[in-house]
Amino acid sequence: MSIDYEELRKPFDPADIKWRVQKAIKNGKSAMVLAYADTRVYEERLDDVVGPENWQSLAEITTNDVGIIATVTVTIDGVSKTQTGEEKLAYDSGELKNNIATSAFAQGFKRACSAFSLGRYIYELEGPFFVDLNYDNPYDYDFQTSYNGKKAGYNAPELPAWAKPSGSGKKQKKQKTKSQPKPKPKAKSKPSSADSFPEKEAQPDATPEADFDPNEKIGFGKFKKKGKTWAEVPRGYLKWMEEEFEDADKDWKLEAHEKTVKELARRKELINSLIKQAGNEAKAKDIPVDLLPQVSEAMFSAKDRFQLTVDEAEQVLELVKESTEEDLQQIIDGGK
Repeated sequence: MSIDYEELRKPFDPADIKWRVQKAIKNGKSAMVLAYADTRVYEERLDDVVGPENWQSLAEITTNDVGIIATVTVTIDGVSKTQTGEEKLAYDSGELKNNIATSAFAQGFKRACSAFSLGRYIYELEGPFFVDLNYDNPYDYDFQTSYNGKKAGYNAPELPAWAKPSGSGKKQKKQKTKSQPKPKPKAKSKPSSADSFPEKEAQPDATPEADFDPNEKIGFGKFKKKGKTWAEVPRGYLKWMEEEFEDADKDWKLEAHEKTVKELARRKELINSLIKQAGNEAKAKDIPVDLLPQVSEAMFSAKDRFQLTVDEAEQVLELVKESTEEDLQQIIDGGK
């Protein structure tokens, strides 16, 4: 028989997907969660697609000073894939863990299955996923966790369409859209290495003047109808106005351009300050500061600090404050 990789790759039923809290943030008000499925779900898919008599798994367990390593080989119709799973003997607090051999085997088994396309889509989910933690009636929610000794409940995040049973199980590549050429394009300087964080503090292009109020309501367009302030305008729209209104022939557009530049500068200055604080927090905890841009890219696909929004920069700072180096490394690795 030939291995039906497409059937193996198909996403599991969302009811079989569980969400584990990786890190509570904002003083326990919300949390970053990671998706996973129990080993049983993988085994049932193998039984359904290839038949229980046509696959097997073998494991070799070894130990070191840190914990257990499980080298797991999954064989389907004579084709074998081998991966490893690891589990530490103890938590950072020094408390010994339970069932570490089972955990190491499960990790190695799932990784070996992923080599056959089975469950691979879980690793490809584009996160991070955040949930609100609810302390009133926690068992009314899909999942439960504890924070500072208090039980909290949270619901499963919504999966993208491609990661549901009717989907392909393959993450769709983002299509880049080309903007229409402008009659007078604005020249933009190429970011230098100084724009990357946290090694050097990048300087904003402009300093917002004191007479600019970001909480002023916008007096034109769809944001006027919605009663939005400058601080609430999405960055993408601000960047568009910065370019579109630069050489406008109407006073209101020129005024809008001026305020747009000031708002972008204000956000840039704030983001720069937040990331600088995150770098200082990391240094104080002996966390390598070069992990910060990796965390930013893993969480928000941001290549440098100014691709972050203010809210995202705040989340980076919050994570550094509450995380160990190991926590940050897990975020970078996607919890694999």
